[in-house]
Amino acid sequence: SLSLHDALPIAGTIMEINITDAAGRSMYRTSAAATQWYNTTTLQTFQRPKGLYFVRINIGDKHYAAKLVYE
Repeated sequence: SLSLHDALPIAGTIMEINITDAAGRSMYRTSAAATQWYNTTTLQTFQRPKGLYFVRINIGDKHYAAKLVYE
């Protein structure tokens, strides 16, 4: 699970999520407008080969990255 506790975007701010494989190819991309206070995004079942992926999240002018191991 990936939690961004310091990311409290202003309502209407666009949140972008991109998951890439180890070679940098985009495997999943979505965006949504933030609501006030707590925002949750659920990713649908990840139908990709098991392996290492990278999650990049942009919320306004803040950028986050994390490794995702899919087993």
